[in-house]
Amino acid sequence: MSRLIRHHTRKTPDGAIIDIQEMGHTARIPLVIVNGLGGNLYAWQNVLDDLAKRYHIISWDYRGLFRSHSVPIEQETVFHHARDMDFVLNALQVEKAAIVSWSFGTQVALAFLDKQPERAFVHVSVCGSLENPFDSEFKSNALAKLLHFAAPRDQFLRMAITVLRDKPSIMRMAQRLGLVSKTLDKDVFLAWIDSFADIKLELFFAAIDAMRDFYPEQYLSRQKIPMLFISGGQDKVITPEVVAKAEANYHGPSELLTIPLATHYLPLEFSSYLCLKLDDFFARHIPHAIRSGTEEL
Repeated sequence: MSRLIRHHTRKTPDGAIIDIQEMGHTARIPLVIVNGLGGNLYAWQNVLDDLAKRYHIISWDYRGLFRSHSVPIEQETVFHHARDMDFVLNALQVEKAAIVSWSFGTQVALAFLDKQPERAFVHVSVCGSLENPFDSEFKSNALAKLLHFAAPRDQFLRMAITVLRDKPSIMRMAQRLGLVSKTLDKDVFLAWIDSFADIKLELFFAAIDAMRDFYPEQYLSRQKIPMLFISGGQDKVITPEVVAKAEANYHGPSELLTIPLATHYLPLEFSSYLCLKLDDFFARHIPHAIRSGTEEL
């Protein structure tokens, strides 16, 4: 992880202790990274140094996960995380930002923007979770069984991470199956996985379970800001077809980009290309007067 990241710990109005991260000059255009549920800035390590030259990078660890402190299970919801996003921006005195969300983070960003659409210049969804995972009886039953089995078994997670780290053949098999791309930065990926070892699975799966109450399609249809949907052509978790369907429900100016060889872990696979596409989209949709005032900082 870059040593240039600045960490701040803040207490929300409902008592959650949140770890906030910043990188880059605070006078630059704010760029908020809204992570996947199991994600943190480790997953963005290969893009941070580049983006921080042009933007004020902001992120936070979801309540109860990673550096943020544990919370009651009932506080692990999309809506709590969206309120935390508002809290983070207010704590850093950021009025408006570019938003980049990944996976589950897209739901958090949509919930936030549904209440405060004026606070974003643009929204880029990277492999976004744009459907309710409990929208069919089969998926609902399968997830329920997984939650019941895995939630109280933190030790199994640590064992699985150890095996993944110590058995390179597993990674090679995952690449052959198309679960991760051959361009994946394995060192960064394993560093991210290691950081995942100490989270409480009970809280992690509580957040997944709470997704049954959130329907992204409804929120998506109310968005009006420019939005870019980026998907991986080899994504076995959120397929390009799902993203294209979501784009069709979107009412604002939008674009669709599919990176053919990328999977759900796109930020760790095509980081340089992702930076180029973010810069291009921001240049076309963030007013020049705002961008030009920060380029030399």
